[in-house]
Amino acid sequence: MIFSVVQTYGLFLAITFVIGAIIIYKELKRKYNDGLLTNVLVTVNPQTEMIINGIIGFIFGYKLLDVALNYSTFVNDPQAFVFSSEGSILGGFLLGGIMAGAKYLDIRKNSLQKETIEKKPYDLIGDMVVIAAIFGILGSKVLAIIEPETWSQFLKDPFGVLFSGSGIAIYGGLLGGFISLFIYAKRKKMNPLHLMDAAAPALLLGYGNGRLGCHFSGDGDWGIVNVAAKPLSFLPDWLWSYTYPNNVIKAGIPMDNCEGLYYTNEYCNVLPQGVYPTSVYEAIIMAVLFAIFWAIRKRVKVWGWMFSLYLIVNGIERFSIETIRVNHRYEAFFNLSQAQLVAIGFVVTGLTTAFIFYKQHEKRKKRI
Repeated sequence: MIFSVVQTYGLFLAITFVIGAIIIYKELKRKYNDGLLTNVLVTVNPQTEMIINGIIGFIFGYKLLDVALNYSTFVNDPQAFVFSSEGSILGGFLLGGIMAGAKYLDIRKNSLQKETIEKKPYDLIGDMVVIAAIFGILGSKVLAIIEPETWSQFLKDPFGVLFSGSGIAIYGGLLGGFISLFIYAKRKKMNPLHLMDAAAPALLLGYGNGRLGCHFSGDGDWGIVNVAAKPLSFLPDWLWSYTYPNNVIKAGIPMDNCEGLYYTNEYCNVLPQGVYPTSVYEAIIMAVLFAIFWAIRKRVKVWGWMFSLYLIVNGIERFSIETIRVNHRYEAFFNLSQAQLVAIGFVVTGLTTAFIFYKQHEKRKKRI
């Protein structure tokens, strides 16, 4: 029964953040050891940390006690339950008070005061992950909401759509995470180009891993119907055309002999015709691109080029895969999908910034 609360996409998303944090940490540490990054000044305020601890404790307590008291409801749809406004005020104040109190005792015991200390850039990776996660989720929701089919639902029930566990756009997550970390790096007086370059391989691998989450959960990010014969006989059927049984969006027709097989009978649908498993294709492509980026990262000397290259290859890949994906098309924009329009922006931005970064690199060489 406990495995029913493990949501496939959420699990892959968590793995993505862990993998991304490890990769960025290693790259920032390498750049620091190579002299490309220096220590950053961080202001530590114990009282502020106590307040933050209390807020975090309240949020977790607000949900956890409600989960304990309404476990059966939680199991039926964990994502909807977590993102809803329902919770326990008592649980929130209890855990919030405990966490704030623990921090207060630590402040008194160690006589902690507000101070400014030096930290290595890679020691800030925890803060970066939290910031990227928060603003990445917000960005993914915003970009998903402005899709025509979601926008009409949002107008009818803005609170419900905004806090639902479904409806995300991966490009929105990338944009939200990038903008927030760029601002964070500037505020810490850290050269954002090095952070961007360090993040490029992580973004590729994270994107691919996220697509595996889409595939295994069956969240609708699949391709168009594919009834053509396999071009290569050794390919497994599911890699060429897949019907996504037990998909989480309940698309297709009812499956035979499914009821009672799992912890819930909600996900007992299968597509009537096989479709291109585009999420798998993207995961494979991203794994290959990650291997290439990881191999060349030490040879690229122009600051910012790794990120520019990421924008270009990601844009080309996404624009191409969209030709066989199910998505809303905008007739006013040459019948392109939202993702294709963003992908074009990625490529143009990548080419433009690559040129700008090269010019900056040449100026630095002349000053040396």
